[in-house]
Amino acid sequence: MSPLSALGIGAAVGLLACALAAWTAQGWRGTAGIMRRLNAGDYVGACNAILDWKFAAGFDCSTPSNKRCAGVWTDRQRVHKQCMEAQQ
Repeated sequence: MSPLSALGIGAAVGLLACALAAWTAQGWRGTAGIMRRLNAGDYVGACNAILDWKFAAGFDCSTPSNKRCAGVWTDRQRVHKQCMEAQQ
C-alpha cells in the first residue's frame, strides 16, 4: 500500500495542503516529520503529525477561543480525523 493511499484520499489531499503551507513557511524542513513517518510506514504517527501544523504567523491556532486563526486549527482537526478513519 502506498503511503498516500494508506491515509485515505481526503486526508491525503489535506495533508498535501498542510505540506504546501509548511513548505511555504519553513521550506521543506517543515514537512520532515510527517514524511519520515510516512516513509517508515507509521501512518498513525503521520496522521498525528498533521496536528503539529497548528501555527500561522507564529501564533498557535489551537489556543482555545482564538479569533485569529481558528480556521487553521479546525482544518487540521478535520484532516486528522479523515486520516485516522482511513487507518481503521
